[in-house]
Amino acid sequence: MPSVINTNLASQFAQNSLSGAQKSLATSVQRLSSGLRINSAKDDAAGLSVAQNMQSQINAINMAGRNINDATNVLTTADSSLGTIQDILLRMKTLAVEGKNDGLSGTQRQNIFAELDQLNSEISSISTKTTFNGNALLSATNNLAAAGTTGLVAGVVGSSAGPTSVISSVTLSNTPAAAYTFSTTATNLVLTSGTNSQSLALSAFSVGNNTLDFSQFGIKLTVAAGAADTVANQLAAFTTDVITVTGSTASLAFQSGAANTDSFTFTGLDTRTVGGSAANYTGVNTTVTAIGALGVGGSAAAFNTAFNNASTSIDTAITQANTDRAVLGAQMNRLGYISSALMNQSTNTSASRSAIIDTDFAAETSGLTKGQIMQQAATAMLAQANQMPNVILSLLK
Repeated sequence: MPSVINTNLASQFAQNSLSGAQKSLATSVQRLSSGLRINSAKDDAAGLSVAQNMQSQINAINMAGRNINDATNVLTTADSSLGTIQDILLRMKTLAVEGKNDGLSGTQRQNIFAELDQLNSEISSISTKTTFNGNALLSATNNLAAAGTTGLVAGVVGSSAGPTSVISSVTLSNTPAAAYTFSTTATNLVLTSGTNSQSLALSAFSVGNNTLDFSQFGIKLTVAAGAADTVANQLAAFTTDVITVTGSTASLAFQSGAANTDSFTFTGLDTRTVGGSAANYTGVNTTVTAIGALGVGGSAAAFNTAFNNASTSIDTAITQANTDRAVLGAQMNRLGYISSALMNQSTNTSASRSAIIDTDFAAETSGLTKGQIMQQAATAMLAQANQMPNVILSLLK
């Protein structure tokens, strides 16, 4: 190598080595301080692209896991309410069986009816108030499970036209007021609610067809007594306490309590006779008191029929509730397995991403040590190279 002063090649080599050592050292410091092997696209462009796609998958999986947790909470809330409803149904079943005891008085049985009404209303209340984030869980518009049959306790107490609770899968809510229909033949008036019916002997009394409105602890029947309907010698077979005859329409009220009286009212009729020798009436607003005790309240057989119908309806509701809770339990177990699978998938994907983007501290610490040594060596050699032109000066002495 020629001895020159203007160009110090050894110093340039030492400077390049020192610059490389400093860059390597800076990279190691950045990776160790950030914990990331890839801090910018220039570090590993392909690896950064793969890592970002994996991060997107991880975010989606984690969000799905949170959704699973919310769904589990929804089902848990519905199951808790259904458990309460089951407890109420079991109490209603006990009352329905107790009500068939002929040793109870009419008042005692009426009290049982009253409690059944209250329990029925509470089922409707629970179904309405069971919500999650403002969404009703047990309403007829939500399908948390396969739809079932409706009509939990239609006719359970035999005396209420109020809302009835619905068990349809996880569905419990109100339905419109019950509409009862009736039809007549020459000898019978048949009251029908769903599959339940009750027949009253009317001899040849003809009133056509109409709708019954069932009110609290009673049944109100309104029929049109037009030109085609006749009332003559048809009341002798009844034994009701009070019959009031007026006008051109008729209404019949059946009271559930033994202490209540029942009435049959006609409007606008002229000169009619209550059959047999019981009584006569003419004109308008004539009251006849020749009939006693008509209605469900005074008959043990009628009470037993009502309680039997109630018991059957409650059994159906209990079976439906059991089915619904079984479905909910199965769904919660299924969601639990899905959540576990998502957690495993998220863990595995995160591990793969970590291998690409995270710093290997063992390897990087070794690189840091190497960089520090190279920096020190390059610095020392640069100092030596910078002193080499001084040798040429000795030639000029």
